[in-house]
This record gives sequence, structure tokens and C-alpha cells, in this order.
Amino acid sequence: MLKTCTIQDVVTNRLDSHMESMKWLAGIVGESPSKYAKSPSIWNPVLQALDLDALYLPFDVEASQLASFVEAVRNEERLKGFSVTMPYKVTILPLLDELDPKARSIGAVNVVVRTHEGQLIGANTDGSGGLASLTQPVSGGRESFMTDLKNKNVLLIGAGGAGKALAWYLADAIGGGALYVANRSQASGEELCQALKQVNSRAAWVDESAIETVASSVQLIINATTKGQSGLRTCPDGSVTCLEPYSSLAPARPASFSAAMAADGPRFFEAWFRASWPDVMGNLSRSARILSGIDSSVRIMDIVYSPLETSLLKQARLSGHKTLNGKGMNICQAADALFHWVFREHFQEAGCYEPAQYRAIVDRMCSVW
Repeated sequence: MLKTCTIQDVVTNRLDSHMESMKWLAGIVGESPSKYAKSPSIWNPVLQALDLDALYLPFDVEASQLASFVEAVRNEERLKGFSVTMPYKVTILPLLDELDPKARSIGAVNVVVRTHEGQLIGANTDGSGGLASLTQPVSGGRESFMTDLKNKNVLLIGAGGAGKALAWYLADAIGGGALYVANRSQASGEELCQALKQVNSRAAWVDESAIETVASSVQLIINATTKGQSGLRTCPDGSVTCLEPYSSLAPARPASFSAAMAADGPRFFEAWFRASWPDVMGNLSRSARILSGIDSSVRIMDIVYSPLETSLLKQARLSGHKTLNGKGMNICQAADALFHWVFREHFQEAGCYEPAQYRAIVDRMCSVW
């Protein structure tokens, strides 16, 4: 009889040995969340404060092992659920048993709940978390970034997992406002906008090279791409690059090098910097020109939270715009996933599935960020 694979068998990182003594487990699956994900550092203090005998772990999974990981999860009775980060928010869909209706519309998930029978149900809190961070004070005493989105025109840059989720929530929230979705792929961008017309007839695709044509007609610009994010990015061909110095307001065509070369950090960045700097300068120059040409009342949000101030946000701040980073969205989507999905049954059984408990979770996550 074949041995059933455990989660440790199919992840590339060494899991915390304390998991063996825990009653419940949760975690986050992605390419390498052990290296960059903020989730463990904000989930675990909340679980401890709630006296839950549970541990939240990062699961580094190679694409070829994603199906095996899902099967290992089904066999781990202690696992309540897990978050999903790049690049698996879409590719994991066929491996799940059921999708929440909102996640089905979005076409991506960022949280999966495991039932007692081992069934896996996918949901998405990226959109609700992003909307909450825009319209509600995330930490005590701070005013909302935007008091009202109704009838506002919005430019959303990026149509990937998080971008799709935000698009669906924004399309509904802005009512009669226009939603412009900018990305590189015309096919995927127009397909998303066509679907969004169910809730907003003014959803329209814009090529990322033509962002300036609509930037002056909106009240809010949101980056939902990885441009500006710290760390290395793996390209579709397996090579590695970096997008940290870029702004999402203009195209980026950085150099890329082999994964083997990327293992030598200083050598990689020296070569990458020399090869990419002309492109970086062109990107930043175009971005600055766009920002200087729009009214300072236009708000700029970036869902990236590492670094907390991306190149886009730095340029926006220096050109007089009010800015918002991805910290609030990350906290709100995590709180939604913990409270409404992964540990919802616990709160219901304890009689504390109510707004005050959710608010306490958000405040605790803010305090330990």
C-alpha cells in the first residue's frame, strides 16, 4: 500500500516543528511565501490572543507539486484551511471541489476552507479586503482614505488574481462611475470588462501603454500588479527578474537572468541593474509625467506592501497626491479569511461571530504588523 503524502513531503521549506502538537493548522500556499509573506506574522498573534490551539504556516510549493499539495491537505484532518498567494490564485481552481459564488465570478481564490470530510471550498477576500481598506479606517483614530466611492471614476492597473477581485467589488461600489482596467493582455482585459458589465456598464479595457489617456478623468488610481514589489519574480520561461524600482503607470521591460544566477544575489543584482537601468529610468520618467499632469485630488493606492512606499507611491506623494499602500488591504483580506472562512465555525460555536470580534481581529493585526 502506498504511503499517503504529508504536507511536509510536498513543500520545499521546512515546516515549524510545533505543528505536531497543535490541534488545528492553517497556512498560506504559494511559490515561496516563507520568504516574503506577511500572513504568518499577523495570523499567529491573533490565534494566540484568541487562545486557539492553532498554528499558521507558510507552504512553499513548486507548480509541479500543487496537485500533490492539495491531496495532502485533504488528508490532514487538523488543517482548517489555507490562504492562496501568487502564482496559484487561478491555477488552483480546477483542484478544488467548490467555489463561493463571488470567487466563481472573479475567477480566482485567495482562501480555501477544508470541510470535516476533506472537501475544499475556495473563496476570495482580496476584493472585500481592498474595498474595506479604501472606505473604512483600518486602525483606530485614522480617517478613511475615501469616504464614498459612488459615482467615482477608477483606473485599476492589473487584471491578475487580486486585480480581478478588486475589479468586481469596485465595479459594484462605484455605481454610475466608470471603471478602467489597464493591463498588457487585451484578450484577458476585455474578457474581464465584458463580464463586469453585469454590474457596471461603464467597465472598459485600456492598454497599459495608454494609461495617460484616462488618468486625468479618474478620481482614484489603483495598482494591482507586482510592479514596485520587492524581491525577485520568476518569468514564464523560468528566468528571474526584479520589478521593485518600477511604477505601474508605465510599461516595464526589465532584463532577466537564469535562476542559477539569481541564487547569487549580489552578482545577479549587479548584472540586472546594469542591464535594466535605462528601462527603469524610462518607466519612472513616464510615470512622473503622468502624475504631474493629473489633479492632486486624484488618490493613488498601491496594493503592494513590501516596500510600504513603492516607486509609484513615492512619486505620487511628492507630486501632492494622497496615497495608500497595501498594508490595510492585506490586513482586511486576512481578517476576512480568518473570521468569515477558516475559523468561522469556531466563532459561531463560541457565540462570538459578530462585528465586535471581527474589529478586534483587525485591530490586533494592525498592532503586530
